[in-house]
Amino acid sequence: MMCSKCSKITGVLVLVAGILFLLVDIGFWKFFDLSWYTVVFLLLGLVGIASASCKDCQKCSCGEDPAPKSAPAVKKRR
Repeated sequence: MMCSKCSKITGVLVLVAGILFLLVDIGFWKFFDLSWYTVVFLLLGLVGIASASCKDCQKCSCGEDPAPKSAPAVKKRR
């Protein structure tokens, strides 16, 4: 499980890869000559390494709240 920050970064990386493949498919860019499964394995490795070193992702995988909220103030009775 990933934190929201890593999920957004993963989404951006997948979007960039998809746009690059789209540019190759429509013939706009001939330089990008990688197969789709190579890019998938590279993205999985990159996301795995990034989430393993992210402190928020470590907290999410342990079941802790990555951004704990402060406890509500308790009013004292007079």
